Amino acid sequence: HHHHHHHRTELHAAFAAFTHGLRGRYTYLLRTIPAPEAGLRTLDNTIATHLLPALTGRTTFSAEVLLLLRLPARLGGLGIPHFEAMAPHEFSGSRAMTEGQVNEILHQNSEHVRRSVDALHKAAVRTRNTMKLGRRKRESVAQKNLLQHSDICKEQIEILSMKGSSSWLTALPLMKHGFWLNKRDFRDAIALRYDWQLVDTPMTCVCGADFTPDHAMICSFGGFPTIRHNELRDIVGDLMSEVCHNVAIEPRLQPLSGEIFQARTTTTSQEARADVRATGFWTQKEDAFFDVCVFHPNAPSYRNKTFLAACEHHERLKRLVYEERVINVDHGSFCPLVFSTSGAIGPLCSRFLKRLAGKIADKDDTDYAGVMAWLRCRISFALLRSAVMCVRGSRSRRHVLLMDDRRVSIAEGRVEDC
Repeated sequence: HHHHHHHRTELHAAFAAFTHGLRGRYTYLLRTIPAPEAGLRTLDNTIATHLLPALTGRTTFSAEVLLLLRLPARLGGLGIPHFEAMAPHEFSGSRAMTEGQVNEILHQNSEHVRRSVDALHKAAVRTRNTMKLGRRKRESVAQKNLLQHSDICKEQIEILSMKGSSSWLTALPLMKHGFWLNKRDFRDAIALRYDWQLVDTPMTCVCGADFTPDHAMICSFGGFPTIRHNELRDIVGDLMSEVCHNVAIEPRLQPLSGEIFQARTTTTSQEARADVRATGFWTQKEDAFFDVCVFHPNAPSYRNKTFLAACEHHERLKRLVYEERVINVDHGSFCPLVFSTSGAIGPLCSRFLKRLAGKIADKDDTDYAGVMAWLRCRISFALLRSAVMCVRGSRSRRHVLLMDDRRVSIAEGRVEDC
């Protein structure tokens, strides 16, 4: 019950305590004893009537929404399991996994035992992998069924299932690493994730339009899209300056002296600037130029486009403006970095992140997967905070993250590359 008092105020902490702590304890229980169905039903009901309303601020959930929230975060849910449905699979899987050891203990035979310990271990690992595959398959099937038989928006769940969209949900909320949301921000973040109505927002926007989360994300009043763009530009610049030299934020492109470009869209302004420039990012001694774009996939103009098509559209627009000039005049390379407000990123941006993670991992002498997860987390929280800022209008607390904390935040934040 100490958990119970906690979940009223520190929602993010309560959510993490459940998904990183309690969930594992209950799962352990399901694996070790044949679970009493009635008890599990009570547990599932308590989660639906107490924990979920406390986390989301919504009082009731339709059966469809419950099914959605029970999916793992990487499939668009919140990773709050349905224990009653899990129980039989967990118990039988655990039984199968330990069957070999149980037999050995029952029929002991010393010289035989020494030989077979290794084989037993291999068999147990095989069974564990089979169990994991089985669980993943059941989760995917649950997601498919939900999308087929409900009016939950398919495109939105697809976006939530992309890498990066759920990084903020699966990391531990550690304030010192900036992976932390206060009570209202956490509820807003969940409402934005599922496109739910937000609490206590105005009816109309300052610009005169109806105030909806989707409108707030793209309305330029208050300059929030610009702040959001600049924050990502600065994060990219910060990270680049660790692994490249000569990094500049908003560098002017070389002045033109009568050059003619094939693409009429290419910028010819003497004031033209890219967002970030760094030497030696893709290849040694070459200047790499980057331009950041953050778009809102739920905006009306992308309604009929897939997420990938929307990203490619933005990548193409940026290239039309900069690429030819950067290549021919500045003799560098150009790469557009397209982020979405949901946390998912464009294909070229993904390539950029992988390269960056590789360079940072080499420099820090740490593992690539940890750095990649940390990068996604860092970007995910920046996008999330700016989304909350767009709907609330006032800046939420921003934490400055020191770079040498990275190792610690990879380890302590349990960031997963999801």
